[in-house]
Amino acid sequence: WTWDTAEVKFQEGFNCLTDYVREHGNARVIPKYVTPDGYKLGLWMAIYELAMLALGGHAPHYPAETPPTDKSGEPDFEAGT
Repeated sequence: WTWDTAEVKFQEGFNCLTDYVREHGNARVIPKYVTPDGYKLGLWMAIYELAMLALGGHAPHYPAETPPTDKSGEPDFEAGT
């Protein structure tokens, strides 16, 4: 049970995205992509991107600062986990 269901749903999507990045090496998820366990990651990404646009380009659950990057300069999806 949780008070913040939006946060739980966000974390579920973000965890699936992290797994996708580990497997595919990028976060370019096609809109119809469904994870092997049935999570509609492509839909989650589309909704999340629309939310970012509605908020002026800032991710709803992250501050406006630049996300952490790895040594190559790519976004580091492992940071903070």
